[in-house]
Amino acid sequence: MSRKKVLEEYASSKIEELKKIFKECGEEMGWEKIEMNVNKELEIFRERGMVIKEENRELNEKNINEKRATKSPKERECQKRWGVEDRE
Repeated sequence: MSRKKVLEEYASSKIEELKKIFKECGEEMGWEKIEMNVNKELEIFRERGMVIKEENRELNEKNINEKRATKSPKERECQKRWGVEDRE
């Protein structure tokens, strides 16, 4: 299981536990305000995860393209060598 998934499951279980405590104490109004803040923080956490995935994807694509560019001169050398050997 991914780290993100584990954190979300852990947070969800703790949120439910807090919700139960607030309801038992008769502080449902207080819980609603806290729940809004918690949900906002969880949404920020999820968005950061998406941004990081997007950045990683861009880096991977960039690295792949750079690797391809570095291979090109070697291919030219091989073609030159083959061309020289064929002429002899």
